[in-house]
Amino acid sequence: MKKRKWTMKRIVDTLFVLVILGDIATMIMFVVISIKILKMQEVITWLIQQA
Repeated sequence: MKKRKWTMKRIVDTLFVLVILGDIATMIMFVVISIKILKMQEVITWLIQQA
């Protein structure tokens, strides 16, 4: 019985860690996308100024 409870705790802990890692990965993705959009805007404004 004790071992089974420990296994359940491990599964819960693993899921918790996966959720946290997922949140971090999502945040990093959002930051990267935001930077790319900003860079694109810079390029577009530069192209307009060159034209």
